[in-house]
Amino acid sequence: EKRVVAMLLSSRLSLSHATRNTIALSVKNCSPPQRSYGTASAFTKATVTLDKADHFATKLEKSSTISESDVKKAFNGKTTPFALVEGDLSLLNQNIKKHIRTDSDRLSTISQYYFGLTGKRIRPVVTFLLSRALSRHIHPNNKSEVNWKQHQLAEIIEMIHTASLIHDDVLDEADTRRNMPSTNVAYGNKVSVLVGDYLLGRASIALSELENFEVTKLMSRVISDLIEGELMQLDCHNFDTYIQKTYYKTASLIANGCRSTAILGHGEYMPREFVECATTYGNGFGLAFQLYDDVLDFVGTEEALGKPVGNDLKLGVITAPALFAAEEFPELATILQRKLNKEGDVEKAFDYINRSAGIERTKKLAREEIDKARKALEFLVDSEEKTALLDIAELVINRDK
Repeated sequence: EKRVVAMLLSSRLSLSHATRNTIALSVKNCSPPQRSYGTASAFTKATVTLDKADHFATKLEKSSTISESDVKKAFNGKTTPFALVEGDLSLLNQNIKKHIRTDSDRLSTISQYYFGLTGKRIRPVVTFLLSRALSRHIHPNNKSEVNWKQHQLAEIIEMIHTASLIHDDVLDEADTRRNMPSTNVAYGNKVSVLVGDYLLGRASIALSELENFEVTKLMSRVISDLIEGELMQLDCHNFDTYIQKTYYKTASLIANGCRSTAILGHGEYMPREFVECATTYGNGFGLAFQLYDDVLDFVGTEEALGKPVGNDLKLGVITAPALFAAEEFPELATILQRKLNKEGDVEKAFDYINRSAGIERTKKLAREEIDKARKALEFLVDSEEKTALLDIAELVINRDK
């Protein structure tokens, strides 16, 4: 636990300094900030060479949280939510590189390591679609749009998410992420923690440029939630703790991201009920996403998941299927209480879970959260962006990875 606190406290401190700077920062114009960058020095000290890093990035592009096969199967030739925001995603990738660029080639390269995993960018996609759906609702006769602040918010969300992945891999002593060496394996724990902190720092700078105090508070809270969730996960033995931990670790970023998207859409003129509905959508989406991830940890394949099946349980991380199963089998509750620390505990736990209704009950709960998320968007005028938001919510609980 001390190790968790030490590693993640630095992340919280970096954001705290940036948040204080936000209050003092004043930018007079409303145009997107322009940056210039000098030529970086030669890269000579990285743990792996640039060529090797590029090779890793290329292979990483073939893997994502929601796979290409999931999308093809779900939409069967129809326009996908991802296609609607293809231009936004292209700009997102370019801008993130600008946000994290530095005179240190080593730091720049390592910071971009996980961004080589282009994937589906599910969180920015939701941000872009929600921005356009709200724009269409308020100005039904105009073309939907994503303003520059909403676009930068999507970049901030993706940087925070990526930083959390890097820190998670250090804490979990992971060997791979999506079938590739994790940053802690490729570069070492110390460098990985520092790179994660660096990404949070760059996200904080980008956040300050939005000049919106409410959004700054919301997205700062996300960092705090990530840390609290990581600590709660160390001692999660009941369902209330599990749901709170799941909100902190996964749903908070999506829910507060959706809330901030609505706030940045039309500022003080955005009806508060729209803001609340956007938040409800993000909350249900985020909780369902993690619930279904927990299902896949038991029913997925190692090839699809990019990690061993049942990896969470082997690490002593107790999730919904196990907690539901423990209600049927008191013996399992005893095993979970002692954190699966006896020989044979993991195998016994798997057996109990597979014989229980735990996996199906978790799927049902994920379905309920998605239904809440979809219902929250009923107020929106019909549009292809609204339909895409409804569809992508369905995709969350109909995927293989």
